Amino acid sequence: MGTMEYTVFRLDGRSIAGMFPMGDRMPVGTPPHWAAYIAVADCDATVDTATRLGASVIAPAMDLP
Repeated sequence: MGTMEYTVFRLDGRSIAGMFPMGDRMPVGTPPHWAAYIAVADCDATVDTATRLGASVIAPAMDLP
């Protein structure tokens, strides 16, 4: 992931979590936190469905390998 330090935690060879130092990448006052990643077949369609059902988007959807 470029020059950013990123640690991937694996269980039985499968990636299950990742961690990076927050440093200057996050706004001042942002507390340590976890973010959930969910595998879906079509990211854009899933976001469309979720928002139609009342969800709020706090970060743009992105495809990850």
